[in-house]
Amino acid sequence: MSSCNILRRVTPQLQRKKLEQNGTLFRNCLASFESLDSCVIPSLYAEGGDGQLYSQLLECHFKEEVQNLKIGILEIADSQEFTVCFYDLLIFIACHYKELHKWAKF
Repeated sequence: MSSCNILRRVTPQLQRKKLEQNGTLFRNCLASFESLDSCVIPSLYAEGGDGQLYSQLLECHFKEEVQNLKIGILEIADSQEFTVCFYDLLIFIACHYKELHKWAKF
């Protein structure tokens, strides 16, 4: 049995759990973006050294949330499963090249 078929049997439960985790991650990121929206602009107009420090802190938090969102988006597509299936396909083509070539000529 190819590793691609084994992964397909195991993956549905893992994908469901991963999707739930990603959903929570997306909701948290969006809530953070929403709360940052009301804080960032006033911090830019704050006077004194504390305003600049506060702006930098908010900027760091924003960048962390963007990074978390990127990670969540990249986890939607399971690149490992895709790579294993593509590898299996290439092995199949390499093993059956002559037969496939005859079939494709008509």
